Amino acid sequence: MENEVHRENEVPLVNGVPPLVNGVPPLVNEVPPLVNEYRLDLLVNELAYNLPQRLRQILAHIDRSRLARPYDLPPFEIVPVNKPWPIQTPYTAHVVMTLTPDPHATSFQDFEWVACMCLCVKDLALLMRDSLRWSRCNVVEGGGFITSTGAMPSAVLLSAGFPHARHYDLIDRNVVSNWKGGLWVFGRSVNTVSMFALEDMSVANVARMWAGNSPILQAYYYDAKEEEVSFNAIYEDTGLEGWWPWPRLW
Repeated sequence: MENEVHRENEVPLVNGVPPLVNGVPPLVNEVPPLVNEYRLDLLVNELAYNLPQRLRQILAHIDRSRLARPYDLPPFEIVPVNKPWPIQTPYTAHVVMTLTPDPHATSFQDFEWVACMCLCVKDLALLMRDSLRWSRCNVVEGGGFITSTGAMPSAVLLSAGFPHARHYDLIDRNVVSNWKGGLWVFGRSVNTVSMFALEDMSVANVARMWAGNSPILQAYYYDAKEEEVSFNAIYEDTGLEGWWPWPRLW
C-alpha cells in the first residue's frame, strides 16, 4: 500500500511497550510520521495515559541509591491500559496531569516544552479538600536528572520534536505526607529543559488531568479544550483550589 511504513528493525511490544534489555528500555530507532499535522490530541493522550506507565518503569530501573537524596516510589509493572494500575499501600490513587504552554492551542508546533506530572496519593478526597499545592519547595534536591526521550521510549515525543527530558522528584512536605511522585518536562533542546523555570508554570497550563485508580476508573477528569466533559465523582461541582483546574473556587 502507498502509505504503508516498512519496519525492518521494529522492536516487538510486550503489553504495548518495548521490552527491557538488560533492565533498560531499548531506543526507538524508527519514528512513525504521526505528527506531521501537529495533532495536539495525540501528544496529550501520550502524556496523560501511555507515557506515565513507561516513566514509572524507567524510574524503577534507576539505581536511586546513587542520587543525593533518594526515596522509593511504589513498585510498578507494565499492565494493559484497560486494567487497574498497580499501586502499593498506603497509596490508593494516581493523579496525572499534562501541562503545555497553551492548553487551548490546536497545534504543538510552536511549543518549546510539554510536561507530565505523575503522583501517587494516599487520600484523594483529602487532597481535593485541602487543595493540591506544589512548588519548587516540593522538589527533592539531588533526585533529578536529564535524559533523552529515546530512552523512554516514546515515538510520539520523538516525532513531535521533544528529544530531551528532565525529571524532578516531588514529595508532599506537610507533617503528614499525602503524596509523592515526579514531574517530567520534555523540551526541544537541552537548554530548554536545563534552564526550565518551575515558577513559570501554573494551573493555567493544565491541558488534561485525571485522578483515580486507573485511566478507566477515574474519580476526576478535566480537559481544557472540552470543559463540558469534566467531572468530579467525589465532590461533584464543589469548587476546588490549588492545582485542581475544575471546578475552580475563585
